[in-house]
Amino acid sequence: MSKEAYEADVRLFQDEVAKVQREIQQKRKSLDNAFQQAQDKLRNLAIEIVGDIAKEQKLDLVANRSNVLVFRNQLDLTKIVLARLNERTKDARFEVKEVTSSTTTQ
Repeated sequence: MSKEAYEADVRLFQDEVAKVQREIQQKRKSLDNAFQQAQDKLRNLAIEIVGDIAKEQKLDLVANRSNVLVFRNQLDLTKIVLARLNERTKDARFEVKEVTSSTTTQ
């Protein structure tokens, strides 16, 4: 194989590697975006559920346990919130929208 042919093959291989790396980057960005959207939806739903429970139990204040110095376990809503969240999301789907190269160059 001549030096020119070898260099041409190397360039073709490098181009293919670069193409695959761009595709991987686009797929990773698509997954990251979908994960962020799913987290946002779950967070908003959890806040809604906490609000519902607060109304049902006539609570004036709901605080994150990590932000409270004194805490009574009887007031912990975590299990109730998680049970309702699980019930309301049991049929949830994780949607991944393909990011195109035009949207990655923001």
